[in-house]
Amino acid sequence: MDIHFRSLLLLVICASAGLLDTAQAADPVLTNPAITYPTSTDEDVDLPISHSVLLTESGATSADLADQDDMIFVIEEVLAGTLEDASNNVLGAGDELAKTESWTWTPPQDGNGLIQAFSIRASDGSGPKSDVATVSVDVDPVNDRPVLASIAPLNLTDADEDTVITFSYSDLLAAAVVSDVDNNVPADIEFIFKSTSSGVTTRTGGNTLSSSEFWQWEPEPN
Repeated sequence: MDIHFRSLLLLVICASAGLLDTAQAADPVLTNPAITYPTSTDEDVDLPISHSVLLTESGATSADLADQDDMIFVIEEVLAGTLEDASNNVLGAGDELAKTESWTWTPPQDGNGLIQAFSIRASDGSGPKSDVATVSVDVDPVNDRPVLASIAPLNLTDADEDTVITFSYSDLLAAAVVSDVDNNVPADIEFIFKSTSSGVTTRTGGNTLSSSEFWQWEPEPN
């Protein structure tokens, strides 16, 4: 065998080996780049994140894995809220989810609607990762209770000694420092009567004071 033929044969063998290596190093594939997690949660309520659900919803596959359950999901970015592992460690970019593990996603405070929660890549444990997929979660709103920070003294023109004093919803609302994350303007706020420390309170609408009602207070004599 002459030197020229042996060199050519060696070149063909090396080229074939290179093609074989390239075929074996197939990148993982995500067929769904925009995942809506199939389980919703309520506002401010944690949601468990399952490896099996991500595997199904993402359509992640790798030719290098005999069992696709061995796929690993790698956090690209936490977009809203927080992600924690089973030991309550806060997770971030580069942290991984294997088939024996779980995550917990906590929505941003008072956030609701379809929220882009985090993004992931799929990995078969070696070589390049897949393209990025974004995971969104449907967060159902809840009616948060309003916050009554304080009430200033009522400035009423008919507030004389031994006189029954009438005050309206608008009087109380003007004196109150009240907020409600569900309403920019607390137009539908109601005040609920708890107790009277002195005198007698008469309530036209029962224990709840709404916009069309008033209460009366009669002070102690003298």
